[in-house]
Amino acid sequence: SQRSSLQRTMWKLCALLISLAVCATATSKVEQISVAYAADPTQVYVTFAAVTDETTAQVKYGTSPDNLTQSVQFSGSTYSFAAYTSPMLFKGVLPNLSSGNKLYYYSIGSDSLGYSPVNHFKTHPGIGVEDVTFHIFGDLGQTENSVTTLNELIAFEDNLTGKSGGIVSMGDLSYANGNQPEWDTFGNMVTTATKQIPMLSTQGNHEWFDSANHDFRAYLARFENPRVNGQQELYYSFDSGLVHFVMVAGYCKQMLSTQTQPCLAEGSPEMDWLQKDLAGVDRSVTPWVVAVFHQPYVNSNTAHSISTEGAPMQKAIEDVLNQYKVDL
Repeated sequence: SQRSSLQRTMWKLCALLISLAVCATATSKVEQISVAYAADPTQVYVTFAAVTDETTAQVKYGTSPDNLTQSVQFSGSTYSFAAYTSPMLFKGVLPNLSSGNKLYYYSIGSDSLGYSPVNHFKTHPGIGVEDVTFHIFGDLGQTENSVTTLNELIAFEDNLTGKSGGIVSMGDLSYANGNQPEWDTFGNMVTTATKQIPMLSTQGNHEWFDSANHDFRAYLARFENPRVNGQQELYYSFDSGLVHFVMVAGYCKQMLSTQTQPCLAEGSPEMDWLQKDLAGVDRSVTPWVVAVFHQPYVNSNTAHSISTEGAPMQKAIEDVLNQYKVDL
């Protein structure tokens, strides 16, 4: 009938409009977006990926979603592991931001990549300021529970009345264990949170398992953190609110067994840095000092027992933490 013919035409039109809408939102090749605080409260790191041969892209940003007046060009590179080659992985920093949890908006891409939808983040809350909330977790993985955790975290962040210090991860991120494509699926899963809530992390045993050379290449290529003497290291520190965070690397390239602790051996680069860092804390500005590392040396987890993994860590670090009166 004429009516049924009209209905079919309308359904086809609706399907076409839906298809066009999907295409319009899927034009950008940008994925795996993550933001992270730098040591300087006026800077934020941005990392992202794209399946492309292009080695440059840009981040447009500003304080209004309709007026992204500033831009920074980012450089990208790939890495290979066995038969795997990563997508192009871009890293860079947005400078000259206003700290104090100021809201900024940004879009990532290029003419050929297309541009991502406009995202947003809050800048560093400031150093020495009160009422800052940190979202702290470890062993996120990539399961249904992981997605639930991220969704609950986003909801909590959206309803936060005080200042946010972002995410502090205690390691074991993707659980890739050397299966490199799982870093890509993890990057896309966690983007829902990390594109808007800055995340800083340390490493766990599953990052250490990630390659035969224990070089942490997948982790270092995808995530950023404050520098140590101008270099990206597995260990670092930062100030936020009333807290001085010390992100301790309990796993390193020199570790051949998790039942040893060469990373923090006396005279090692990390131990020398750690002692110097703790000695330089200004308690009048950051009265709380928190050490973040993956292997707890007092725990009831038989999979990571005190006698095997815990004891070497305790022997290496406990006296130093006590000497400098680390709070947590």
